[in-house]
Amino acid sequence: MAKLVEPALPGSERKVPAHPDQVKVKERFQYYDIDGVSAVELRSQMKRNGTTWNDGNIYAALTTWDLRYHYDVTSKDGRYELCDISTDVDIVFHMPRLSPGTKAPELLKTTWESYYQHLQAHESGHRDIAVRIGEDIYRELAALGSSASRNDLERQAQALVKAQFRKLKEEQIDYDAETHHGIKQGAVLTEPTLASNSAQEPSE
Repeated sequence: MAKLVEPALPGSERKVPAHPDQVKVKERFQYYDIDGVSAVELRSQMKRNGTTWNDGNIYAALTTWDLRYHYDVTSKDGRYELCDISTDVDIVFHMPRLSPGTKAPELLKTTWESYYQHLQAHESGHRDIAVRIGEDIYRELAALGSSASRNDLERQAQALVKAQFRKLKEEQIDYDAETHHGIKQGAVLTEPTLASNSAQEPSE
């Protein structure tokens, strides 16, 4: 998530981690258009037209994920174990964009591009967390080992998956708290005359 806030400190981008072949990741973007001749107008439109989350707040950008897992159970010599294990992570980035034929002056467009890059960097951090949890679910299921009881094996599998989903929620909340919803990563839209001064401030 990225809240609409006042000027803040720029930060570094997060990189996409590699993941096992059994973890399938899909990404897509959903955009809403905004337009204006000043940063104030663009911020106002994002506050009005941004994406509403289940906490009731409206965010300039939002990343959602659908994390699914699959496994089968096989048996041999009275022992049960998981097989054909995989996880799928579908990511949707809900992002703002300048409308075609925008009225924004060139300097504001340049400022917008910088803001958008920092915004995308923050949202990519949310994506990275979801993908990593998908990896962890796959690896933990694969390492579960065999059991003399199919029911016990499946109970263990469900318990570790539920633990990972709790971890996913907690880490996403912590990430927004640590970055102040992208503020510390520079996801703040300022007027072009102020952007150069803001960029020279030291990062935390």
